[in-house]
Amino acid sequence: MCMKRMLFLLCFVYVMCGKTLYAQHNTYAYELETKLHYGTILPHYSFLNYLVEEPQKSIEIQLRKASDYTTISSSLFRFPSYGIGYTHTFLGNSEKLGSASLLFAVLDIPIINTARWALLYQCNFGAAYIYKPLSKSIFNIAMSSPFNFFVGLDLQVAYRFTHNQTCKLGVEMSHISNGKIHTPNLGLNSLTFSAAYQYSFTPMCKERVYYNRRTLAAPMLYSAFVSGGVKTDEYLNSTLFPTSSFVFEIQKLIWYTYGFTIGVDMFYDASKALHTNKQTAFSAGIHTGVEVYYMPFSFLMHIGMYTFHAHAEHQFFNRIALRYHAKQSYCIQLGLKAHVTTADFLEIGVGYTFPNIRNNNNEAKK
Repeated sequence: MCMKRMLFLLCFVYVMCGKTLYAQHNTYAYELETKLHYGTILPHYSFLNYLVEEPQKSIEIQLRKASDYTTISSSLFRFPSYGIGYTHTFLGNSEKLGSASLLFAVLDIPIINTARWALLYQCNFGAAYIYKPLSKSIFNIAMSSPFNFFVGLDLQVAYRFTHNQTCKLGVEMSHISNGKIHTPNLGLNSLTFSAAYQYSFTPMCKERVYYNRRTLAAPMLYSAFVSGGVKTDEYLNSTLFPTSSFVFEIQKLIWYTYGFTIGVDMFYDASKALHTNKQTAFSAGIHTGVEVYYMPFSFLMHIGMYTFHAHAEHQFFNRIALRYHAKQSYCIQLGLKAHVTTADFLEIGVGYTFPNIRNNNNEAKK
């Protein structure tokens, strides 16, 4: 019955959005996409071998809008589209893992784009609600809270068989985690194959403005960030321990699109002093990574090594984060520090970048 309701919802949205968007006579293109996923929950922990009994199946709908055709970010990323998406997914065991609803932001970026064919990737970031958390199923030790974070990355091949209609085939990797606000939080990793149908409601009316990458400056950036949060430990109790991070980094910016980073990190984790022989909550490390800019946002991925740490079970750490860059050089960050696929704690904080990444040259319009 749930699948029938979803199909009815998709048909209803198609009809209503089509009428609404045509009535607006907007010069921007709106894209409505429906997608089916078929794949599996990856058994990155041995207990999942016994729990994942059937394929993971999902149905998805997205509504996107073409980006502004005159900004540098749009030109350098080959004129992507952005919007929102909703997915309902069955997690491979209806009795013990249940199903989940995902609501997320979408950025759809072409790599190669011709009149008929396109190769593109899609970034998804948002929230997940799982209908069978640990409190309702003692068999599910992967997740312990109904509300979680969701991140996904798609690679798709698209074929346009008319001006308005496109079909796509792709592969997606995704992760659901609560950021260790509750434990256990081993997380759910997925690998699925997808088939999608996209309809564009209005034609493109604006001419595209292209920028020459070679004429854009590539300055060095210097940034400092401080963040805080809370976490639970590995012993399944309800105590919340305070955490914080301080990061200083140097970055080489390339074409106002990518930045290559090196930096130093200092961490405070109150749970470590309670459960280690060193009786210290502090650790430190160094990292390298890449940051991808689509103004005013950026997405970063770091991998680092501890130089001083209060826990001997890990030598390396990694980080993913989303940043918002204000016009006064200040930044807001939502990130997750992890050890490979296992979350350590959330990093919610502020930072300052010099020089200002959002200057007139970066966001100029013709």
